[in-house]
Amino acid sequence: AAAMTAIALDPLAGEPHASLGDILFHYDWDWAAAERELDEGVRLAPAFATAYQWASEAQLLKGDREGALARLRQARAIDPLSMIVRTSLANVLGLLGRREQAVTELREAITLDPIFVRTRRELALQLLALGRTDEALAEARKLAEIAPDNLPSMAVLGLCLGRSGHATEARMLLKKLDGEKGKPFVSSLELARIAAGVEDRNLTLQYLQRAVEAREGFLPFIGGDEEFAFLREDSRYQAIARTIGIGEGRGTPVSVGE
Repeated sequence: AAAMTAIALDPLAGEPHASLGDILFHYDWDWAAAERELDEGVRLAPAFATAYQWASEAQLLKGDREGALARLRQARAIDPLSMIVRTSLANVLGLLGRREQAVTELREAITLDPIFVRTRRELALQLLALGRTDEALAEARKLAEIAPDNLPSMAVLGLCLGRSGHATEARMLLKKLDGEKGKPFVSSLELARIAAGVEDRNLTLQYLQRAVEAREGFLPFIGGDEEFAFLREDSRYQAIARTIGIGEGRGTPVSVGE
């Protein structure tokens, strides 16, 4: 509502268009409208690095990873110190199979801000995808020390524990986090990552379904999340993907009515 009000007051301001596009993407799952608003945000505010970062997500969902990388390189050129831009760039490099390059990008970013949790989280995930499980777990443990109250950080620790052979510890962590009823919101998507770490198919799918019912904002990216790869042939996962509006593969949208 605030973004639409801002657009009504000044239709030529790019930032509100970009903000509306980001909302349409993450919470309405209206890909066409989101892309239209994000592109308008980039056009009207060419010096607003965040607009390029958000627009890269729409490119990614279409399966255009090179296009997403190009957007993020534009964003980094505008704001080379932005941690979220550099983290997003590394994520796309990983999706393109250039994981060593992604790790280098992340390690360089960490020298700028050693406690930015999204960057350390992405580093642990990239190391895990490379099969360097001991290094991934070490990074995840550092992350948990830095941000013990941050659920996405703890979820990455649980995922790395499960994938590195510490299933009992991972399940104990999952039980603890799922039992934190006093918190206003506990992301089922993040709990699903821990369940995926121990490859508990039924539990992972249960959490993902709960995340769908809550319309969690990061669900559109599950098609590219390596931890859920073991589910992709499961008809229940495919149904979840169709509900979100993404393909059963990685980053491929499903057309309306499919």
